Amino acid sequence: RNCSVTLKCSVTSRAAVSIHWTWTDGNSGNEVTHNGSLLDLPLSPSDHKGSSLACHAHNKISNVTITVPQITCQYSATVSGGFPVCLWKTIMFSIGLVIMLSAVVGVHIREVVTNKKECAAEAQTSKT
Repeated sequence: RNCSVTLKCSVTSRAAVSIHWTWTDGNSGNEVTHNGSLLDLPLSPSDHKGSSLACHAHNKISNVTITVPQITCQYSATVSGGFPVCLWKTIMFSIGLVIMLSAVVGVHIREVVTNKKECAAEAQTSKT
């Protein structure tokens, strides 16, 4: 599954600055250069291993290269229908919790009712 990343490289300078990007594919070793401060980068999971990305800025006075840490696609897992797994787990956990809580409350109410009946029966027995 692929994703797309947009990166921006900018420099504050009074002098004119030229900016370009280099992307080295970790699989093939091919290097791709892109001129400009914005880079739209389509990624696939296999692109991450051993790949490198750098922004190069230069003017008449200096050259600066910044290497970007490894970029990864973040996927949110979904079950069929596009429903997020995390939300699905939260709903199922909540339903289970409500069922368990209902069972505990039900048992408690049954014990209270049973105790009241026993007390009432004892009270009737003592009056006679």
